Amino acid sequence: MKEKKLTRSVTDQQIAGVCAGIAHYFDIDPTVVRVLTVILVFVGVGSVIPVYILLALVMPEADATTITTDDTAMLHDVSFEEELAAAREVPVSEPR
Repeated sequence: MKEKKLTRSVTDQQIAGVCAGIAHYFDIDPTVVRVLTVILVFVGVGSVIPVYILLALVMPEADATTITTDDTAMLHDVSFEEELAAAREVPVSEPR
């Protein structure tokens, strides 16, 4: 069984990768974590912004061994069509 580590995402980050890292750790969509974070900021629950800054400073960045399959396409700047063609093992035609 693979050990899970809480790390900041290096490929799916909007500010510091904290929300994406938390989402990857709990295996949920990063957008859900980001929306919840924004809602908590506007509702004023606790000190969300200082906690986010603290996590950005404390959480280590993900390394190559913690990058998920979804993140690899982002690392190599692969277009959706190229990724889909690779999944189907069909060559990609040149754009018109």
